[in-house]
Amino acid sequence: MSTPVGNHGPAAHSVDIKPCLKPTTVVT
Repeated sequence: MSTPVGNHGPAAHSVDIKPCLKPTTVVT
């Protein structure tokens, strides 16, 4: 599930908080 962490959406936080700190996309 790839989610744009730039917006810090709930989906991104559901995957992992670490990558959420950086303006990148979650690979997992």
